[in-house]
Amino acid sequence: MITGEEFEVFQQLQRLEMEQDWPAVVEICEAQIEKTPEWLTPYLCCGVAHANLGHTEAAIHRLELVERESGGNPLYSAASRILMQLRMEEPKADPKSQPVN
Repeated sequence: MITGEEFEVFQQLQRLEMEQDWPAVVEICEAQIEKTPEWLTPYLCCGVAHANLGHTEAAIHRLELVERESGGNPLYSAASRILMQLRMEEPKADPKSQPVN
């Protein structure tokens, strides 16, 4: 259950996500993670924001934590779905671009 300050932060994150203000989402999430590291929502929102900013490695880092810690909670199922998309989009090493010895 979300109460007090977390409820206000949650509403602010929803608004910023609708506005697609991804840098602001990251900023608020990182601050909230410091305050309440046990609350998974900021990790999820941060991962989504990083994904939308093209920061694949940071997105995967945050979303893997949500996937691992959520214990299958359906409220956090988006983490697994987005992780799958990010992993499919990761650039594969081109064997032609590898140095030849």
